[in-house]
Amino acid sequence: MNPLFNNMRPCLRKRAAGFSLIELMIASAIGLIILAALTYVFLESSASRTELTKSSRQIENGRYGIEEMRREIQLAGFYGEFSGRPVPTWTTTDPCAITLTDMGFASAGYGWNTSANTLVPVGIFGYRDSDATPSCISNRKANTDILVIRRVSTTAINIDANNDNVADANVDTNGDGATDSTYSSLGSGHYLQVSNCSDIPAESLFVVDHDTTKFTRHKAIPAGTPSTCLSGSLSTLRRLVVQIYYISTCNDCSGTGDGIPTLRLAELRPASATCAAAATTACGTWVTIPIAEGIENLQLEYGIDSPVVDGAPDTYSDGVIADWSTVVAVKVFLLARNTEPTFGYSNSKQYILNSAGIALTAFNDSYKRNVYSASVMATNIAGRRMP
Repeated sequence: MNPLFNNMRPCLRKRAAGFSLIELMIASAIGLIILAALTYVFLESSASRTELTKSSRQIENGRYGIEEMRREIQLAGFYGEFSGRPVPTWTTTDPCAITLTDMGFASAGYGWNTSANTLVPVGIFGYRDSDATPSCISNRKANTDILVIRRVSTTAINIDANNDNVADANVDTNGDGATDSTYSSLGSGHYLQVSNCSDIPAESLFVVDHDTTKFTRHKAIPAGTPSTCLSGSLSTLRRLVVQIYYISTCNDCSGTGDGIPTLRLAELRPASATCAAAATTACGTWVTIPIAEGIENLQLEYGIDSPVVDGAPDTYSDGVIADWSTVVAVKVFLLARNTEPTFGYSNSKQYILNSAGIALTAFNDSYKRNVYSASVMATNIAGRRMP
């Protein structure tokens, strides 16, 4: 053998020996530290992302709830072409009533109405947290307020498109210009028709009914042909809308419920079939839908246009109101919470849901919360009270 090769053999053996046990243990330890650090960063990032998602959902629900109530308060008291002149007797009837004789409307000299007064229910009515719960809602959360909105639909239904003083067989109910329903099917709900005709013999100011044969009020027309508006076009109809906003103890209320407090809306809708014509017949159905989950408290204050009647609030009340027709604004306070608790978080904060600055007792739980508020003018009601 080559003597030079023999001299290189010890070096070759040394190079092929690999890592020692100590080196392997050190490398493994360093790898575990790096892995632990990466795992910690991942978990923290995941937890932060989860908290951000929960907070974003809470903000979205709180703002959406406020905006939904803002929109309806602004529409409250909208009774179509009825201007409120002459001033009617404003009523505060049971919001859950679905029988015509109990709904608070009456037009002097019309049908079932034996009163000489013109009666119209107020556009805004409220229940304080200590008041009894209306019969058409369930699962109300204790110590929360309730807001009732009354108005008519912003979509007018033209029942006399050809202006021949006779209701059409088919009508457009959604305002898209195409007939989509039979006129007789309107008998499943309550509608308002206002008279704009001043000719003799005088018509009653309006009619609210579910009997379609009673909708015989007329539009105003200029002088000419026909010579009287009593032989001209029939007035449009608008569906009566009654809405009740409240806090429920659950979003999904089936069974025992899911325990997520939710802002809910109970709304009067037409019945599934045409109702019997009698005014004493119940007509319509109540439908309850969730508006925003995680809303656990609703408090309301009402702006009263008194003693100076100018359409602007002079004082605010938390619900002890002698005359609800004077309410022209509403302050809405919503308390929203995350729908899921935050591990390791303790909420000892206090939240203010009123103008007096009186805070709620601390919850001392693991839910993060926020207060959303808005001061809203009831445009239709305030407008009628302006000089």
